[in-house]
Amino acid sequence: LRHAAAWPRRIDLSFNLSAHDIVSAETVLSIMAAVQGSGVEPSRITLEITETAVMRDFNLARDHIGLLRSLG
Repeated sequence: LRHAAAWPRRIDLSFNLSAHDIVSAETVLSIMAAVQGSGVEPSRITLEITETAVMRDFNLARDHIGLLRSLG
């Protein structure tokens, strides 16, 4: 993210999150902190999650996705 902050705005980033990542509060908070401290606009970042990740713990995954979306 540090390097991507200097890239042209037209270049977006995409990251895959595992089932473990999306239900881990620690991981979600770390991602949020990294994005907020990076200088990269959150709208340039796509986080990809598999259906399996959501089905592992739907309610927790939904809540964490909501937190990540709140970044923009």
